[in-house]
Amino acid sequence: MDICFNKLYKIDINQNEANQEPPYKNDGNFKKYIQGMLELLSTKSPDRLYTFNSEHTEVRKLISNILTKHEYEDTSKAIANRLLLKEKEAQDIVDKRKLGVNIQQGMLIVSLVKMTNKAKKLIILKVDYDEFIAELTGEIATGLSTRKKMYKAFVGEINNQNNIEKITLPSHML
Repeated sequence: MDICFNKLYKIDINQNEANQEPPYKNDGNFKKYIQGMLELLSTKSPDRLYTFNSEHTEVRKLISNILTKHEYEDTSKAIANRLLLKEKEAQDIVDKRKLGVNIQQGMLIVSLVKMTNKAKKLIILKVDYDEFIAELTGEIATGLSTRKKMYKAFVGEINNQNNIEKITLPSHML
């Protein structure tokens, strides 16, 4: 497994921000994290296979930009902003219904992973983001949860011609 590109965004609907996080200095641990997520997704039978109704939807165009134009920066940011918008809309609905719950804050991961010489996977995940007390320093720190909890997932299997072979959308939280 080789990560071709990776972008992380903290999605904060309270601050109305989708901020790109800097790359991890120890990318070996992050690579293990992504591999663990892919393994977790592969152990579950897909809840839903998905096909785009149109090649012209916003998300389909963004995915095409990644696959054919290799446009990672702006496209990943657009995906993060779209998630922020949709989560703000969902929170507004929850608030109007006075349900007293908040949409779970999290990190968005957009990664293109080379699995073999003939296969890649595009993964877009909203995952758990935790605040914790660092063991050695006692300082408050934040980061990805090693519990590997996902709230939303998109996995596109990509062939060597950069065509999407199959899309799965697990519909339940892992």
